[in-house]
Amino acid sequence: MTLIRPVIVNSDAFEEVLVRHPDWLPELNPLVSYACIGKTNGCSFWRAPFRSWMLDSGAYSAFTVGHTINILDYIAECKRRLADRRLVDIISLDVIGDWRASLRNTKLMWKAGIEAIPVFHYGEPWDVLTGMAKDYPMICIAGYTISHALPWRMGYTSECFHRVWPAKIHGLGMTSTAIQMKFPFWSVDASTWTNPTRFGTYREYRYQVHTRNNASDRNDGGLLYYINLQRRLQAQWKNELSQFASQPVPA
Repeated sequence: MTLIRPVIVNSDAFEEVLVRHPDWLPELNPLVSYACIGKTNGCSFWRAPFRSWMLDSGAYSAFTVGHTINILDYIAECKRRLADRRLVDIISLDVIGDWRASLRNTKLMWKAGIEAIPVFHYGEPWDVLTGMAKDYPMICIAGYTISHALPWRMGYTSECFHRVWPAKIHGLGMTSTAIQMKFPFWSVDASTWTNPTRFGTYREYRYQVHTRNNASDRNDGGLLYYINLQRRLQAQWKNELSQFASQPVPA
């Protein structure tokens, strides 16, 4: 299985697309950040019959604005959200710049009954990555915001896969089609589906948006691109990823 999880930057924008294309729902599996999940409370977004969703701690978003997230508050929110059976993956609360604290949070979440996915950041010791892959059934690779240069991203991904494959890997913010076609990620997430209305243009969708005004339908192209690419990746990596259908949980 390869899932491309659209990050819900704006639940209203997501809902607008679903109203126009309800037939896309079975293939959409969004990621929602704890940092902004409160903005979606009460929204019809939660009543949409998408197949699954992933909860992210929002640690990077909080880090960029100088905020901190309380691990106990996050655990409480995770437990509350697990009442929704569509929530299948929860990312651990990582502490950017302190991999020891990140691992402590992951262990605390598992102790609390939350099967959290640990996060490896670029620049951390490589044995941290290999240890995560050994101890947990799924891991996240982060660091793709450091550089948008494809050769750098390709090299970083190659080194990670070389050290831990076979492993069930989620790519945080992994938006490169070329990299996804070369490496068997279990899942990735990206917010670029909203780029047409946020920034005016996105070449990979092969059209130009000249204004943000009255252009909400342009997001349709972003989600459709995800769906079509997801189909290609699922077919390409079917054999490689079938081994992760069942895995033991860490002690």
